[in-house]
Amino acid sequence: MKMDWLPSIVRARRGAGIAQLLPIVLTPIVTLLALIVVLGNPPAWTIDIGGPHDTRFVAGVLPPQTDRDTGITFRWFRPKAEIRLHGTELAPVELSLRIHNGQSRQDGERRLQLKYGDRILSSLTLTPGWRTYQFLLPATPSDARLEAAPLTLESDQLRVGTRDSVERGVAIDWVRIYPLRSSAGLWRALALTWGLAVLIAWLWRIDALLFKRGQLRWLRVGVPAGTLALGLVWWASINPYSLAWALPELPWSLAIATGLLIAVWIGALVTPRQPSLWIITTAVGALAIGQALLNSQIAVGLGWTLALFGLALLLACDGWAQGPPATRFQATEQPTATTRPWLGGLDEAIVLVLIFLVALGLRFYQIAEVPYGLWRDEARHGLEALHILNDPSYRPAYISGGVDLPGFGIYPFALAIKLWGVHVWSIREVTGLAGALTVFPLYALVRRLYGRGPVALLSAALLAVSSWHLIISRFSFPTIFDPLLQLTGLWLLIVGLGSSRRKGIRVVILLLAAICFGLALQTYHTGRLALVVAAVLGLLLLFHSPQRWRGWLVGSSVVAGGFILTASPLIGYALSQPAIFNQRVGVVSLLGREDSQYSNRAPLAVLDEAIGRHALMFNVRGDANGRHNAPGRPMLDFITGLGFLVGMAVFVRGWRDWRKQFVLAAFFIGLLPSMLSVDSPHGMRSIDALPFVCIIAAFGLIQLGQLCVAAAGNSAHSWLFKRTVHQPHDRALPRLSARLRLGMGGLIVALVLACNYWTYFIDMPPNPAVWTSFYPVHTKVGIFVEDLADHQGVQALRQVFVPAKVAANPVFTYLAYGLPVQSFDGSRLSGPAAAGALFIVSGYSYPQDTDPIIAALNLEPTPLLFGAKLPDGITPSFVVYRKK
Repeated sequence: MKMDWLPSIVRARRGAGIAQLLPIVLTPIVTLLALIVVLGNPPAWTIDIGGPHDTRFVAGVLPPQTDRDTGITFRWFRPKAEIRLHGTELAPVELSLRIHNGQSRQDGERRLQLKYGDRILSSLTLTPGWRTYQFLLPATPSDARLEAAPLTLESDQLRVGTRDSVERGVAIDWVRIYPLRSSAGLWRALALTWGLAVLIAWLWRIDALLFKRGQLRWLRVGVPAGTLALGLVWWASINPYSLAWALPELPWSLAIATGLLIAVWIGALVTPRQPSLWIITTAVGALAIGQALLNSQIAVGLGWTLALFGLALLLACDGWAQGPPATRFQATEQPTATTRPWLGGLDEAIVLVLIFLVALGLRFYQIAEVPYGLWRDEARHGLEALHILNDPSYRPAYISGGVDLPGFGIYPFALAIKLWGVHVWSIREVTGLAGALTVFPLYALVRRLYGRGPVALLSAALLAVSSWHLIISRFSFPTIFDPLLQLTGLWLLIVGLGSSRRKGIRVVILLLAAICFGLALQTYHTGRLALVVAAVLGLLLLFHSPQRWRGWLVGSSVVAGGFILTASPLIGYALSQPAIFNQRVGVVSLLGREDSQYSNRAPLAVLDEAIGRHALMFNVRGDANGRHNAPGRPMLDFITGLGFLVGMAVFVRGWRDWRKQFVLAAFFIGLLPSMLSVDSPHGMRSIDALPFVCIIAAFGLIQLGQLCVAAAGNSAHSWLFKRTVHQPHDRALPRLSARLRLGMGGLIVALVLACNYWTYFIDMPPNPAVWTSFYPVHTKVGIFVEDLADHQGVQALRQVFVPAKVAANPVFTYLAYGLPVQSFDGSRLSGPAAAGALFIVSGYSYPQDTDPIIAALNLEPTPLLFGAKLPDGITPSFVVYRKK
């Protein structure tokens, strides 16, 4: 029987598919043409300074005022202020400013200088009264981003008498621009159309995942796409400048969205093939070279190109860890090669204990010497702990002032001081212990998600030796308590909601999880997101096992109730004092403040820039603060960073697995506090993301190893690989293979340990950007005073004088707590000084400023002793002189 009808059906289906796709493809094309026409001839535009929404365009200004005589609204600009004209990037414009100079000629001339980007645009003498000044703004300066460059106004300060202490520059009524003809509209149209096309493509892909039948896909995707396109064209025709503020160029966001889209489509079209030795060698070589270029920052663009090329080669190979089959949330998942255990239960427990001991050793090794000195906030935490110990009525739920932290996070420091006394190391040991203990809940959580296997052990090992985690663990901040409590709570939550134990036991487990989340909230500001991560995990567990919704509902109620009870002191404080509770978060917020350095920038542009910085933080450039990271270096070492790149490919490829969805969601939620704050990326504010980074990197390293072994086996066809792979009934070879894998894993961890040990204990201590970010002089003077009190008695300190600035610093105040130390400021003394009294001079003042001190205080010219040298190996931390 002939089947002549089959080709016609195929042609009909193809025609129907093209007919559905045609309006979707035409939408961005038509939008691009319309935007080119509209943006090619933009209208003139006036910004009413002092009117609504003017802070989108100005920064460094005073509150708006109204002229009593004319009724016009205006703002006083400070002596240095900014105007940012959104929508004028890459385009020359004529600019008019309505400026008032409130100073007469008899009081002297005042000048105004305009800078556009990094160059001086104009410098002029201001005329008294209201005047209109016109300027020609060229195309965007070369140092500008893909947004409007700031126009900086620098003027002489207005003299209005001695009573007014406010710094004023000039008053401005309005700003008006007249665009000149240029090709900038084309680039703006292309950027907007690119974003629209990427959004349409993602809508198409999501619709294909949600709906099996695609007959109406063109309608479900085309209607919102067409609506967005019409809205863009209409907005661009009405006010292209406000559109530029609301939708600026977003290079990082669009690049990431486009890259993921390409990866998804290629993954759907390319048929994986067996990995060969030359493919894997090329891929690993490209990845390694790319990672080296990224870490060294020699050629970041080329590094990303090589890294993505290597990942593309790996993704084209068969043998990747698979997620659950089509029944998306099945009840159980069979272990894959990535998650199948390599060791017996007892052996795995022994390895975990060894990992903990390594973590503990790294966090306690030289804990009094590295980092070199305390930071003032560490000392403030110690002083608050002493206040708690010495005042039974002082039990704060939240500590405002210079600490600005929940009170619960200070109690472990109080316990440490009670046990060991006031020392540099006493408050650091409790954070070091908390950091080392974190490996246990991380291992337990990963084991609960993926079963007993190498992923759990390797994740814990990577966290144990991570210099990022090591730095925060040896820093006396309650930040490190948050991941310990949060991971413990997540593990207990998945045990309580996912187990089939008796109801009473499950309730107890869930209450313990709620307590952990409640305590995490009361440690550091990042703990506020602990319940969000728990909610994500709870919802995924519900989707994973929807038939158990009744037990899930009861369990979630138990967690919510337990969390509210545990966190009730802090919740009550937040409700009664919301301004104080959110003060610190508001100060470091990236958006939402008129006095912020980002106040006149497009919010989405600021967020896109933050996304870019956080995309680079793991492999290129991390936190620049020497207290949180080695300045200028990535947050991850070479091997962990390489594993993180491959691991992200693993997780993106298997995103349908609910467990991978949870890890990715928790990772991004952990980054939010850093991404939405200034001075980012921030090693402390993003610490909750680090455990999930270790999980992703562990998957990547194991997957990379499996592909290399598979390639070697397929290419060499050796007897060993054949017997290991194709004859699993032979007991000797699998046992040898497991030992070999364990040895390879141990070698990887040893290399990672060596990299991180070198970073923290060898590279960072002598780096001036690291040790000068602490207070080494104040710390060493405080330790010296403590030693004098121990050896000569407290009364001897009444004849020990320290500089007043040192004595007022929290670091010295903490270390010399309760000791009768005297101070001096020049020739002024806090108490009488007898012959033989000791005067301590800061190492920063020696020797250039010591002669006036010696003469004023009648000191012996020869120093009595020198303090320990600073890490530069030259400067003493302090010098002691004796009074004649």
